[in-house]
This record gives sequence, structure tokens and C-alpha cells, in this order.
Amino acid sequence: MVEVAKALSLDAKLVIFDEPTAALTETETTALFAVIAQLKREGVGVVYISH
Repeated sequence: MVEVAKALSLDAKLVIFDEPTAALTETETTALFAVIAQLKREGVGVVYISH
């Protein structure tokens, strides 16, 4: 989440997530998906990589 905040502070237009939920709890994962949804609503591009 710190890296997401850092990217947003730089006014990023695209955020790439590479297996972001691998080390997160279920609660943290839910919070991350809420952040991703908000980014999409704000017009930020999101690339989500999972294996």
C-alpha cells in the first residue's frame, strides 16, 4: 500500500501491480481492490498481473 501511495503522490497515470495480493491478508486484499476500483474511477490505468 505504501508503493501505491507513492505512485499516487507522483500523479501516476498508470499503476502496474505484479502479484500484489501474494503477501496480503484477506482484509488487506479487500482494501487493495477498493483502492484499485477508486483508481479506475479516477481514470488511472491499472495493469494487474497474477499467475
